[in-house]
Amino acid sequence: MKKRTLKPVFAATLAATLMLTACGGGAATTATTAAATTAEETTTAEATTVATEAKIVKDEIVVAYNSDVVSMDPQNQSDVASGLIIRHIFNRLMSISDDGELGMDLVESYEMVDDTTYRFKIKEGVKFHDGTDLTTADVKFTLERAKTMSSTISSASHIDEIIVDSDHEFTLKLTAPYPAILYVLGNMNFSIVPEHIINEQGAEAFAANPIGSGPFKFVEWEPLDHWTIERYDEYVDGPALASKITVKVVPEAGNRCINLETGEADIALRLSEIDVPNVENNKDLIAYAEVGASIEFMGMNCENEYFDDVRVRQAVNYAINKQEIVDTILEGRGEPANTYVGKTIPSYNPDQEDYPFDVEKAKELMKEAGHEDGFDVTITVNGDVRTRTATLIQAQLAEIGINVDIETLEWGTYLDQLKTGELDMYILGWSNSTIDPDRSFSTLFPSDQCGYDGNNYTFFKNTEVDKLIAEAAVNTDHEARMKQYQKLQSVLMEQAPWVPLFYQQQPAGTNAKLKGFEYDKNANFYFGNCRYEE
Repeated sequence: MKKRTLKPVFAATLAATLMLTACGGGAATTATTAAATTAEETTTAEATTVATEAKIVKDEIVVAYNSDVVSMDPQNQSDVASGLIIRHIFNRLMSISDDGELGMDLVESYEMVDDTTYRFKIKEGVKFHDGTDLTTADVKFTLERAKTMSSTISSASHIDEIIVDSDHEFTLKLTAPYPAILYVLGNMNFSIVPEHIINEQGAEAFAANPIGSGPFKFVEWEPLDHWTIERYDEYVDGPALASKITVKVVPEAGNRCINLETGEADIALRLSEIDVPNVENNKDLIAYAEVGASIEFMGMNCENEYFDDVRVRQAVNYAINKQEIVDTILEGRGEPANTYVGKTIPSYNPDQEDYPFDVEKAKELMKEAGHEDGFDVTITVNGDVRTRTATLIQAQLAEIGINVDIETLEWGTYLDQLKTGELDMYILGWSNSTIDPDRSFSTLFPSDQCGYDGNNYTFFKNTEVDKLIAEAAVNTDHEARMKQYQKLQSVLMEQAPWVPLFYQQQPAGTNAKLKGFEYDKNANFYFGNCRYEE
């Protein structure tokens, strides 16, 4: 079995490559070694060199962010805010750049034995923050644990068996071909956790005081206020450049911008589009903005007495003026969403037919559904942008007789309420951190992923959608697989459990003197490079 070095490749290309190497019968294989490093590895491996070239005068970094952590337990993570702290504390097997390039984190090399079998070798000398060795026993424990957790079960269900071959080698067997598996292993909620800590302390205690193997150690979390981590000097790839990172929870976008302008924060994320010009015109600051893999949408509860009728859901789609939302709420810094995945996700279809803004058509559908006089519902949101978006939608839906009350909740409470199935409508975003379309569909729409069992918060159930998701997940023909996902988009647009709203630029700002900040358009930021120099 010959090994050859490969550079990380874009998700779609690698999926096609793996498909080709698995065809032709026998044990056709491909192997790859760590030809590229993750952002963390680049940081730590070069830390000493950088430090000798320039004197670091400040390495404690403060970040202003809009949302609080929900869970610091990787296998219980399904939100971006929790993903930020998890990325710094833990390691994953693989890594994924914001351009969808696959790299390696804990994995040193891997080989695809056949279309359902992979062999991996992980780095030696990796230690958890309590000084114990990370071995493949922890990998096995993590992946088996993922099969039982609601945030990871849809992807982990494709894993049949994890065989520990040695302390640093393991074999992964799948139940069927699953082209997305390497990208799944690069997702935050598949970060490797210490078996001994969870067994000794329990999952609840572990989530309150997480111990990982990443470049930073957990210090404290003050809910609704801030969380702090500090550099792990024994990190396997060498210490990071930043010594301490504090992320402040600042729900109001305007206040995040003020924090940046006054120097209270070195970095401000999720800036409001209204504030971007202030950052752009300030010589002491730098603004960043780019459309990534996320999509903002309004979900409707398909078990609701009104939204269980597809005609009502379609009427709502016709009644929403997305361009007005983009122009008014995003200050033109975004694009109306025409389908159910982000623009940078493979299988995104720019030609997918969207619902045109047509109030009269919406009224016709409401009349057909027996709701000519309208009805009263509540839309639940979190945060400034979503509250303002809901206010505009409230006015738009009033034109077809739907009277909307707006409920604003704190982030953690909001996520809890989504799982109950009691919300009428809600506005949320989805950022596909694996960059593979499977995560956009298998996590959000299967009938068995509703509420507490997954992330299907619309409680939408459709046998055709379930079948298409299942078939696409195991299809090793890349082009055919992408067409299946495009068909899924068409079916979902017709069934209309969502109103896809817009693709946002995710604006951010930093102090102009800050070194080492790398803008991640998919919001999976790493702050370990950040510092100030003389």
